[in-house]
Amino acid sequence: VARSALILGAMLHLAEITRLPLDVLEFGASAGLNLGFDAYRYTLGEGRVWGDDASPLTIDCAWRGSTPPL
Repeated sequence: VARSALILGAMLHLAEITRLPLDVLEFGASAGLNLGFDAYRYTLGEGRVWGDDASPLTIDCAWRGSTPPL
C-alpha cells in the first residue's frame, strides 16, 4: 500500500482545488487496500505528517517536491 502516499497527495491537491467531495475507484491488484488511503498515517519527511495517530498502519514516504496541502 506504499503507493497510497501518491494517491493521498493527488487527492489532497484535488480537494483543495475543487472543494468537492471525492470518490475513489480502483481497478488493480491491491485488493482494495489503496481505497482506504485516508485511514492510514503518513510521514512525508521533514516533520510532515498526515492522518490518524491511532492508525494501525504508518506509511513512511520520502516525499519530493512541494508538500500537498496537509
